[in-house]
Amino acid sequence: MPGAELTFHTQPLWQWRTAPLEFDGALGSCAYFNEARSDHPGHSYGQQVEIFDTIATRNPNFMLWLGDPIYLRPNDVFSSKGIASRYRHVRSFPSLQNLLRSTHHVAIWDDHD
Repeated sequence: MPGAELTFHTQPLWQWRTAPLEFDGALGSCAYFNEARSDHPGHSYGQQVEIFDTIATRNPNFMLWLGDPIYLRPNDVFSSKGIASRYRHVRSFPSLQNLLRSTHHVAIWDDHD
């Protein structure tokens, strides 16, 4: 969906006017996306990314990433080009693009933070 419109909305002013708003949130962490050129041989993490489609179809009001929303590889860490390339690769997955477009996101860099 490259080029698809990105929009957001804000809460209506409800305080002292209506009941508090109900909301649904999604929680997740440790999003590992395979890339054959940098992953170790054999079975690896990140084989199934369909969970992002499932989360998007539930239409949460927000997604809270509880750490590791991306995994840099050892060769990425000391290279701004490597980091940018890793982010482009991860963001290229259609199921993640769908989720990123469907709700607000807040992320903690690492699950140990």
